[in-house]
Amino acid sequence: MSDQFCANVTGGRRFCDGGSRACDTCFDTPLPAPYALCGPTAQIMTTQTLSIAAARRIALAAQRFGERRTTSAANWGVLRRMIERLHLLQIDSVNVCVRSHYMPLFSRLGPYDCARLDKALLTPTPRTRSHFEYWGHEASFLPLDRHPLLRWRMADAAAGLGLWRAVATFGRDHKPLLKEMTERIRHDGPLATRDASPEGEGKGRGGLWDWKGSKLALEYLFWTGVLTTTRRRGFERIYDLSERVIPAEILSRPTPSREDAHIALTQMAAEAYGIATAADLRDYFRLPAKGFDATLDALVSAGCVEEVRVEGWDKPAYLARDARRPRRMDVDALLTPFDPVVWFRPRASRLFEFD
Repeated sequence: MSDQFCANVTGGRRFCDGGSRACDTCFDTPLPAPYALCGPTAQIMTTQTLSIAAARRIALAAQRFGERRTTSAANWGVLRRMIERLHLLQIDSVNVCVRSHYMPLFSRLGPYDCARLDKALLTPTPRTRSHFEYWGHEASFLPLDRHPLLRWRMADAAAGLGLWRAVATFGRDHKPLLKEMTERIRHDGPLATRDASPEGEGKGRGGLWDWKGSKLALEYLFWTGVLTTTRRRGFERIYDLSERVIPAEILSRPTPSREDAHIALTQMAAEAYGIATAADLRDYFRLPAKGFDATLDALVSAGCVEEVRVEGWDKPAYLARDARRPRRMDVDALLTPFDPVVWFRPRASRLFEFD
């Protein structure tokens, strides 16, 4: 892999191919494959130890807390840059205060017009589309340039791996229906779940979601990347072929190897967390345990993260190369349970003594 390191104006690193392009252009150019790492650093001979208070400040700063808030409501550009820094927004149907994906932006930026977010994420046009839906942490909105980095998960799903059992079983046993559903959407256009059920299909199979066969078919095709969400009606997904939703420029980008994709995603997790254990980093994009030690070793060797100790933690921690270390952090914020700060419960307990 190339050893070139690039930085962009948002503070998050991107990857380049080590070629002649200037670093300040990498943010606007396609992510090539294989992805380059941060670049060599001087060998660190001793392992530093951080207090738990310092670790908390680093973690909150990495999650963009404690920054100066604007006095007016955030516009779409501000909202988009925050999603870029977090790398995703988790989606959940639970709606107690507001739907969960609205909250992380409010927690960090203060009040904003949710209609701006709806227009960009729920009802985009082909010209304005900047994000797509897929399994990031869980179901998530992700910047479009993350699509190549998650194709390994789509390939796994097509092989029956990494899916919910009911979806995997349905995909294995109902291939004619999957083909029929795909062709129906190809010829008739986008399709909502409520419109997909053939007359007389009846109730679902029971269980938590009580999904019908048509919903299982759509979910399998979504998981494998054949379909994606073109828009939402209310909060209901409207499915279409990915080739008609994801911009051709994104679909044409090279598919990185599984190993390179995991390295890139883990580096993003390290930047988003600031300081984290291996378990924390793996959970950010729900990466598999197999091969993760090698992924982490690659990032340590390249200088993207540094192994450190945190007082009271029984596992090594990894400090992102450019993590900010504020001396003080005074923050009051309302968090959804699906906020990256607390979504991995062992981390919330370890870092904040919060259960």
